[in-house]
Amino acid sequence: MEKRIFWGLLILSFLMFCGIIPLPGELTGLFVGLFLFVITLISWVTVIGPRLHERNWHTLAEKLGLTYHPRNSPEKGTPATVTGLYLNRQIKLTTLETPQGVRNVVDVRNVFELILTIEVKNLNHNSFTCHKLGKIDMRVNRTLGHTGTNDTEFDRFFVVDQANPKDLVTQLLKQRNLGQTISRMVKGSRETNIALQDKSLSFREECSYFGGIEADLERLTFLIEAMYDLAEAIDDISINP
Repeated sequence: MEKRIFWGLLILSFLMFCGIIPLPGELTGLFVGLFLFVITLISWVTVIGPRLHERNWHTLAEKLGLTYHPRNSPEKGTPATVTGLYLNRQIKLTTLETPQGVRNVVDVRNVFELILTIEVKNLNHNSFTCHKLGKIDMRVNRTLGHTGTNDTEFDRFFVVDQANPKDLVTQLLKQRNLGQTISRMVKGSRETNIALQDKSLSFREECSYFGGIEADLERLTFLIEAMYDLAEAIDDISINP
């Protein structure tokens, strides 16, 4: 429904802009069209787009036997969230909005992130942080002679910022084809971060302005399954280092 409204207003503003829909006054159509276009664009980026995922998240929760918490529940300002026990691990799927730009100025460049966390035992208190490489990062790493993990699939997309112990990520990638699994978690040019800290393994992904928060049920299910497999591997290593 929201997408239909957006495209309807966009087409209407375009027709007014072109003068196909005549209005009194020579410039009325131009100004009204531009006004509607700007308002529609701002509404999509700041209000409509970031909420399109909510219905599918509800469906996802029902499909996996999890609990869906609507937006503004239990308190105002809380994003829609999916929580519960997936197989034998607690998970949480939510979003984070980070304002960008000058303070006290209306700015439509807010950054929305999808955040998926899953419980791990992590008996050895290991930790790591890795982020998706941009094209510039890849060139810099090659120039500096960084060799990565020697896992071709993983090294195509990620660089390990820090790890304790240093060989932890390398150990993980040797299990269950996790290099391929992790590389499939990346979607296009979206900034992606995977981190292990204490008892929590997290996946963070910056979402596009116009695409909104991830709402594809197949991909969301895959992300949860991939995070579960990664958590299992982490605990296997902590028990049998």
